[in-house]
Parts: sequence; structure tokens; C-alpha cells
Amino acid sequence: MAVVAIAVSFFVILVAVAVASGYRVELGRGLADLSGDITVTNGPVNFLNEQYPVRSDNPSLRLVSEMEEVEQVRPAVYRYGIMKSEDRIQGVLVKGIESGGGKPLGVKVPRKLARMLELEVGDAVPTYFVGDRVQVRKFTVEEIYDSIMDTPDNLVVLADIGDMRRLFGWDEGESGALEIVLKPRFRDKKVTQALSVYISDSTELVSKTIYENYGNLFEWLNLIDANVLTILILMVIMLY
Repeated sequence: MAVVAIAVSFFVILVAVAVASGYRVELGRGLADLSGDITVTNGPVNFLNEQYPVRSDNPSLRLVSEMEEVEQVRPAVYRYGIMKSEDRIQGVLVKGIESGGGKPLGVKVPRKLARMLELEVGDAVPTYFVGDRVQVRKFTVEEIYDSIMDTPDNLVVLADIGDMRRLFGWDEGESGALEIVLKPRFRDKKVTQALSVYISDSTELVSKTIYENYGNLFEWLNLIDANVLTILILMVIMLY
């Protein structure tokens, strides 16, 4: 009976390993969809005040977009803001993307934020951007989406990049960041870091990988993997 119990436990651990591995893949895909595998900026990121924009037509980045490993290089504009419903307020990170709101000042809000502010599709929601001066935009909720980072301190509102560029006074070719998305088969830490180093060395831009931007999250996954491996080793010892 003891051997059977250990065998069953061993099987359960193997299933847990498979689930953890699948979760890691899905998490990497979700984070890449959210902010890219590599984020390129023109200096330290400041989501409160105006940043120094990076141009999409940078010659070195054009070469990067043609690399076999790269699926897409997409512009983005970030800005912290405060959203207000009738009787509630909530800090958010508004991200301007090319596939953001379909209409001017249309936005997609994460489901958790919609619940917190009691928002529904079609609702108007004033958003205040505080920096050197206060700017206000009256967004309209076009869609409520499920986010992989749906926590109170990671509420990302997706807006049209044109609306966010106008907030900074930038032209069409300027963005707060360029996000590099790798093809799934190249989504590996070594490949990502090597490409990030190449970008930093060949340009005057700042390049950060998904592993740097979400370091704590990946450390947590590594800790889970280490714990599972330790349990597996102990199970094998007990079997023999």
C-alpha cells in the first residue's frame, strides 16, 4: 500500500509539473501580448510626466523588425491616470496602442476595473492625467476585457495611440516605447536577453526584457519549479 501511495503521489507531482510548465508558457504569452518580450525606450520611463519619445523609423530598429526571431515591433504610449466614476476613483495605467479604442477616446478596460468602478460598455469615464499640469480626457468604455495581470496595482486601460500621442503633443511617428514581440518558437530567455543586448549596443536606446520588467513574477515561478523538483527527488528516494 505504501508503494501504491507513493506512486500515486509521484503521478500527482508529475501532473503538477506539467500544469506549472503550461502556466509558464501561457503567462509568457500573456505578458508578451501586454507589453512585448522586449521594451525599447529613449531613456528612463516616466509614466507621470512627458517622456522623450522614440521614433518608429529608427534605422537600427527597422533591422531588428526584419530578424527571423521577431514577429512584430509595435509602438505604445503609457501614462498614469486617475479614472473617476460617479462616486469612486481608481489609479490606472493608460496604454495607447494601434489597435486600441475603435472610436476617438474609446477605451478597453480590464474586468476588475469595471467591477471596481461599476462600469459598463458605453459608459463615459473622465480620466485625469497629473504631471506638470492636469489634463482631462473623457473616455468611453468600448469593451471590457480579461487581463492576465488583473490586480489592483496592474490595471491597464487600452486606448487609441493617437489619443495618447495628442496628450503628449507628439506626431504620428513618435511613441513612448517600442514593444518587440518574438515568435513563439523563439520565446526563450537566452534569445530574448541576447536580442535586448544587441539593441542596447547598436542604438542609444534603453532596452529591457520581459524578465527584467516582471522579474518578481518569474522568480516566483522559478521558486515553484525548485519546490516541485525537491519534492520529486524526495519521492524518488522514498521509492528506492
